[in-house]
Amino acid sequence: DERYPHGQAAEAVTEAGIGVVDHELDDRPFFLWTHYLPPHYPYLASPPFMGRFLTTERYRCQSEQGLREVNDYGFYPPEDQGAIDTLRLRYDESIAYVDAEIGRYLDHLERKGLLQDSLVIIVGDHGESFEKGYWQHSGPLMHEALLHVPLLIHLPGQTAGGRLDEPAELVDLMPTVIDYLGLPLLPTQG
Repeated sequence: DERYPHGQAAEAVTEAGIGVVDHELDDRPFFLWTHYLPPHYPYLASPPFMGRFLTTERYRCQSEQGLREVNDYGFYPPEDQGAIDTLRLRYDESIAYVDAEIGRYLDHLERKGLLQDSLVIIVGDHGESFEKGYWQHSGPLMHEALLHVPLLIHLPGQTAGGRLDEPAELVDLMPTVIDYLGLPLLPTQG
């Protein structure tokens, strides 16, 4: 997909995951990692999401999103905050786009009778900054927009949701899952 030359559009990832679920699985327990590249840059959602928050033609292609105002490290001057705020609307469209694709994937798992008995984890690897004079995610600044990421966990048999307000770190995810499954931790090399 020309929108994501270094990865896959979200609908392609959903279709690949559905394909594995429909054609590759048997009755044994399985682990399936489904990785969505969007909403990473470039922020180019599929219809009907493109244009949902930014109705103008601005930033509708990748070449327009390489902001001249931003230096190689992602810093921009205060007078360019308006352009950054406008680009953030395309990012918000990308989030809505990926959210819909994840929903489509989970709906498929539910229709197949797999969701209720599955451990499903949805997590973001990082946030995206459109503030404090810094745009994107890989740079020297670490603040809430970059560090506060989604973490959703659905346990087998879970019928109600809840929200935990305790801080968590993604590094804790693997040992938590291993503990939940009752598996032994691998010995560390040292």
